[in-house]
Amino acid sequence: MTDDVMSQADADIDYLYARAALSKTPVSEEDEDIFIELVGKQYSDGKRNLEARVLAFANWSATKWR
Repeated sequence: MTDDVMSQADADIDYLYARAALSKTPVSEEDEDIFIELVGKQYSDGKRNLEARVLAFANWSATKWR
């Protein structure tokens, strides 16, 4: 991975932990991987950083409470 990709992934994970803390949702290492995949899907669909993260978080959190 390049530094840019790694920095992007770090920022995505930081977002995950910040939002999860607000909703008191625990995050595992597996959750980090799932979230990165969800954000990547949003990026490939043309979404920008914040929008991609918000949509990915909504999708991820929905799976946590099924």
